Amino acid sequence: MAWAQDAPPRTLPLVIPEWCDPGDTPDHPRAVFHRFATTDIDRVRDSMCGRFRPHAINLRGRPREPRLFELDEVALGDDLILTKFRYNREVTIEAPPLDDFFILKFALSGRCETRQGDLSTCSLPGTLCVLNTTQPIRMDMDDAYSQMTVKIGRTALEQALAADIGHGFSHHLEFATSAQPLRGGLASLARTVMAIWGDLAAAGDHSGYCLRTVQKSAQQTVATLLLSAFPNNFSDALRQPGKGPVPYFVLRAERFIRQHAAEPIALADIVRASTVSERALQMGFRRFRATSPTGYLKAVRLEQARLSLLANARARRTVAEIAMDCGFSHPSKFTQSYKACYGETPSETVRRSFA
Repeated sequence: MAWAQDAPPRTLPLVIPEWCDPGDTPDHPRAVFHRFATTDIDRVRDSMCGRFRPHAINLRGRPREPRLFELDEVALGDDLILTKFRYNREVTIEAPPLDDFFILKFALSGRCETRQGDLSTCSLPGTLCVLNTTQPIRMDMDDAYSQMTVKIGRTALEQALAADIGHGFSHHLEFATSAQPLRGGLASLARTVMAIWGDLAAAGDHSGYCLRTVQKSAQQTVATLLLSAFPNNFSDALRQPGKGPVPYFVLRAERFIRQHAAEPIALADIVRASTVSERALQMGFRRFRATSPTGYLKAVRLEQARLSLLANARARRTVAEIAMDCGFSHPSKFTQSYKACYGETPSETVRRSFA
């Protein structure tokens, strides 16, 4: 793999390892690495709409001429899926907002004009473009265009963001719409993605990647590198100067809070989990998170409640049930705190999720 960190965007710094297919063997089950190729455009539409979400695929040039569509894919759980594909023809993609996931587009060859809402950018080899969750998308690909795509769950990415900035937030995470050259932190992100891909592309035992802890670790690494290196509307909060490394006891307390937020835990429980005194823990949270341990617990519960309310169109639970599930024992106090944090009542959020 060759990575030219300081190369101009028009160079091709990504070298994608080819998949060594040993067949259906115990050491390399097809469930780990999937390959798909066809000249049938209807099968292509079914495959791509099933992998992402329903969207229009319009052929340009000579639409009746059969061309080979190629796709390789590996899934590390539901929240991190890597896909390499090429249409081998001029194609226009039109898709509604993604809603539940972000897409990272590493251009490998050719050219793609990408429009999100009213803004457009050009993806060339050696660049990364991020598709946001809230805007309609149009992509015009030339016949030489190919890309590596990383699909990462919105909830997983926003949870990583909340952990990095130390509190919840009331507005959507949005990335810049311009394609960014693979330099600095983005080069590190690309190397990480390619390392995972290269390992899984080779023959051998990949059972370790089936472990949930390994998948979560890979997901966390990709999320942290993306948030820190690709411009977004929380970049300033992520770059707060002068804080230094967060102490281990604050991180340990945060981990305990996130694991047990739905339970009736108290400050004493958080102090015990942190392994330091209450005074040291309070000072650590004030300095590094600008809140108290109980304030952080409340923010986590509100964040989890909001995610549940936004997904309620499928679950159809009451607001009171969601509040109880997220650790709030008094529905009226939950409503007051929720509106103060997000500017709308829980019921208004539920109505938006149905809409």
